Amino acid sequence: KDSDAKDSEETQWRWSLQIFNQHGCAVHKCFALEHPLPRPWGALAALGTRDTPAFTQSMPRQKRPLPEAPTLASEWAAMRDVHQFFALLQRHHLERIEANQLMEGRYTRALPVQALETALHFASQRELPLMLFVASPGCVQIRTGTLPAPQRARGWLNLFGEQFTLHLDDAAIDQVWQVNKPNRDGGVTSIEAFDAAGSLVLQIYAERQEGRAERREWRQLLDELGNCEEVA
Repeated sequence: KDSDAKDSEETQWRWSLQIFNQHGCAVHKCFALEHPLPRPWGALAALGTRDTPAFTQSMPRQKRPLPEAPTLASEWAAMRDVHQFFALLQRHHLERIEANQLMEGRYTRALPVQALETALHFASQRELPLMLFVASPGCVQIRTGTLPAPQRARGWLNLFGEQFTLHLDDAAIDQVWQVNKPNRDGGVTSIEAFDAAGSLVLQIYAERQEGRAERREWRQLLDELGNCEEVA
């Protein structure tokens, strides 16, 4: 539980369930919004122990020369569902960022890191509904809908919505890619942000219903990002 000091010097406790992987890396957190604490939370807390967790040290991802994948482009072009991409990576023993690098100029385009913030500003101003995918080592959170205006606070880029918040340390973003994946409906395009270790941090799509084409407004926004890059 976390405590926040109030002006009245009273202490307000915030109860949470926090999940970590075997290396002590945060996977997911759930906070109680009701006060006093609902009974099920107390029952859940009673299941815990005071034993110190036994975490193991994680091994850093080893960088390697970009591998060859002679049939990657043809198999990429043959995709008819975005979910086939995971099998594509497995067949070629590739990380997502490696596939993006191999397909640059065909299905992917490297963007400047600041393009991520620009895209969020454009989408907020135009009330363009997006899908935000935030990944951790064991959980993916997805937010769909229009976005509040991005705000800077303590060096972080933040979205403060009524039903969600996003806190992005974009100083830790090392690469940003625009990625197109073919499908039966004319293809879908995402913006993907990676950290220096090559791990996916944030993925953005336009909101879309299965069987319908990607929003024209999203593709126009992506074209404008390219124009901004050329001007810069």
